[in-house]
Parts: sequence; C-alpha cells; structure tokens
Amino acid sequence: VVESEEIFGQVYRAVVDREGTVWAIVNPAEIGVQLIYFQGGVWNGISLPIGTDIVTSLAVATDNTLWVGTPANGVFLVEEGFAHQFAEALPKLPSLHVRDILMGNNSDVWIATNQGVARYDGEDWKVFTKGKLALPESLVPALAFDHQHGLWALTRPLARYHEGMWDTVAWPGFSEGTFTAIAVDKENNIWLGANDGNIVMYDGVTTGVDDPVPAMPVQQHTNVYPNPFHSDLRVAYTVPEEMSVRVIVTDVLGREIRSLVQTVLPSGEHTVAWDGLDTGGRSVPAGMYYCRIVIGTSTSVVAMQKVL
Repeated sequence: VVESEEIFGQVYRAVVDREGTVWAIVNPAEIGVQLIYFQGGVWNGISLPIGTDIVTSLAVATDNTLWVGTPANGVFLVEEGFAHQFAEALPKLPSLHVRDILMGNNSDVWIATNQGVARYDGEDWKVFTKGKLALPESLVPALAFDHQHGLWALTRPLARYHEGMWDTVAWPGFSEGTFTAIAVDKENNIWLGANDGNIVMYDGVTTGVDDPVPAMPVQQHTNVYPNPFHSDLRVAYTVPEEMSVRVIVTDVLGREIRSLVQTVLPSGEHTVAWDGLDTGGRSVPAGMYYCRIVIGTSTSVVAMQKVL
C-alpha cells in the first residue's frame, strides 16, 4: 500500500499499464491536468490540450500505449509519458465524443462514441452506427467482452457483436434508468450499473431475482416443435423483410450451446433443425434449454425441454 498526501480531487477511473504504472483520470479544473500517473514512487501529471474537459476513458494496448478518450477531441495516445492526438482517428470516428475504449483480440481497438462504435485493427477502420443490421441506437456509453469473444455494447436494447454480426437482447430489468457501466463475470453474466446506483444482472434468461424473461415474439408465427423433444427439434420463424437473423441455443445461464443460423435472410418463412448436439458434436444432457431467435432488432426467447 502506498500512501500519498497529494490531493487530486475527484478520481474518475484508473488503469495499470504493462510496466505496472498506475494511470488515473482526474478533474483538470481542480489540479490543472487530466491524467496522473504513479511511477518511481512519485505522482506526475499530464495535461491534454482540451481545456477543462474531463477525460472520458482509458485503455492500455499490448505495446503499452495508453489510449485516452475525450468528450470533444477524439482520442489521444500517451507513449513514454508524452501525449499526442491520434489524428488518423479524427475522420474515422463516428463522433469525436468518445465514451469508452476497449482492447480486443489481435490488438483490435474498439471505441464507443455518441454516434456509434468504431473498430481499429492497426491499419483499417470499421464503423458501426444505428441501422437495421448494426446498432439499435447511436449512443454507446460502454463496452465489454464476454467469454465467447462477443462484444457487448451498452445500448437499449443491449447489442452484442459476434462473428461479424450484431444481435440485440432486451429484458424487463433494463427498461428503466440510465445505465453507464457494463461488465462480464466469470460465469458470463452481464452486469450493468446505472448513475442512480441501480445494478442489474442478465444471465441469458433472468435479470437479478426477477422472473424468467417472457418470450417476446418477433412475430406471431415463431414456433419450436416438438417440445419436449428427444433428439430432433425444429425452429420455424418468419422474416418480415430481408435482414440479419441469428438462431442460437443456450443453457439456463445464457451460455451458448450451438449456433444454428447466422446470416442475412430474405423475407418469408424459414425452418432450422437442432439435433441436440453442442458445438463440439456432443449430445447435450436432458434438461431445459433456450432458443434465442434474433431477427433484425427483435428478439424472441423460447424455452425447450430435452428428455431422455
């Protein structure tokens, strides 16, 4: 434990880089800098040319570069204690109001903004904004990865990016409040924090201690049969117009068992079969499972029972 008599005012967020240096966001109106860092037993500060604006986000890349999000000036990079604006990002970001920065696999950087999400792989940019095949809304306050390498965006309803496609998830516990933080625990539950102190948890089926989420039909012809089933089950659904479709099977904790459909389909009636096997080709044990049917920005969750 290191005790310091320094007075920094409000500290909004802290991260640790690959060399063990602690970085934190502070209020520049109180001490004249946006960032402080603890190195060699001494606290130091860095001021960005953004006036009295408070930095919105921090993230550390694999090369130890500190990525800093700002409320009106895009992204700054801090390398070896020196900060500079990431000019290349300025024309690429959907908005210069950065809300969160997250380091992904293969050195990808995900940047959440007021107008969508951008992904930078070190060479190219890809931008996701509000639309039929992307985000359900523009404002993205925070991002988090789950244990299937899916990216969750804190939109309403929640959006998840996996294998090149966005899905959405809505449930009653997420109907009210202004949520600003998202995290994933070791059991792959999704936790959300609100600015009024409210916290809710989504486990794929329930939220907190609420009752299971009722199925919200994408349209009235969604059907799963036979149910209960032994070794063969069929999922029938109707796509109202050409749009992205995902059909997945999960366990009662919301963990993905098998992906059945993940593509863009034309309008009309469609059917897909599930043989009771998981992704590895193993037969799943008898018990309760859930089929999640995501068509565009609408989601239907149907309970299924496998019997011996």
